[in-house]
Amino acid sequence: MEKSLENSTLEESLGQYQLSLQERVRRTFHHLREYNATVRGGALEPPISAEGGSEDTGTAWHELQHSHAVIQLKALLYQQATKENEVSPSRRKMSPLRSSEYEETNMPTAHNLVPIIYDQSQYIHHLEAEVKFCKEELSGMKNRIQVVVLDNERLQQELKARRPEEAMREQTLLDASGNTQNSWITRGEDSGVQEAVKKFSHGDANIMKTSSAGEAEKWKLELERLKLTYEQKCEILESQLRVLRKDLAECQKNCEDLKGRLKHKESVLAAQAPSRVGGLCVKCAQHEAVLSQTHSHVHMQTIERLTNVNFQSWTELLFSAPNAVFWPLNGSFVRRHALREAWMANSLPPDSSQSRHTDLRV
Repeated sequence: MEKSLENSTLEESLGQYQLSLQERVRRTFHHLREYNATVRGGALEPPISAEGGSEDTGTAWHELQHSHAVIQLKALLYQQATKENEVSPSRRKMSPLRSSEYEETNMPTAHNLVPIIYDQSQYIHHLEAEVKFCKEELSGMKNRIQVVVLDNERLQQELKARRPEEAMREQTLLDASGNTQNSWITRGEDSGVQEAVKKFSHGDANIMKTSSAGEAEKWKLELERLKLTYEQKCEILESQLRVLRKDLAECQKNCEDLKGRLKHKESVLAAQAPSRVGGLCVKCAQHEAVLSQTHSHVHMQTIERLTNVNFQSWTELLFSAPNAVFWPLNGSFVRRHALREAWMANSLPPDSSQSRHTDLRV
């Protein structure tokens, strides 16, 4: 189907082309016949148009008439006219058909157009491949440009971050050098200025005498450059000084705020101190309990030791003394004396349970 459609379109285009060629051939033959008629009639003047003509067309006509090409064309047209007169009217009618057949034979066929179209399609594919390659190259170039732009932005940010550090370093160096040079600068400032003025005046005189005007201009430019650099450095230092003063004011303000808060907290703590109840923390209470237990064990050991001594002494008295009537009285006296010694030694009040224990032991 596609081939049939292509063949039909080709045939239509070829038919239109043939019709246009036939129309052009007819027009040329018509003009040639008119010219041949004028030549046979013996008209040597140029043909006049419907609108009247002009002198320029007449001169052009004479030039063409005397040229060699015009003479040959006249001869050919004359031969053609004689042939047409000899041909019968039926053959005259068939002549247009023959001319059309001749034109059709001269026109290219579909077989001849196929390779031409194939070559054109290959050329189009080649152009599309070139366009694709150009697009890829452009996209790669755009990516590289974006990478370069990002690198430039990163470098600019790094430079911006380094500028304050370098400024602070320069400030510290200038402060250190200024502190070392302040002593002799303040003392010899006037004398140094006068000497510099004198040297400069003498130097100018010597330069004007020894050097040319070009060297003087060079020195002036150098002085102007030094002045500009000095002014720029002064502006930088002033800006840094303003920034440092602002930072110092902020730090002082923060210190005052912190001092006020500290005083307020101290006053609050002083107001809350009397209302607090004294006591021990957990660790201190545990330590105190351990110490109290050790002291109680010591007291018990002393009491037991004294009771043992008392018991031994009374056993000795029991076996040695003949009168046993005074034993309870003497036992109560010894018991009281032992309890008193234990209380004085350990600074503890006598306990009723302990006394009972000693009574039983006695």
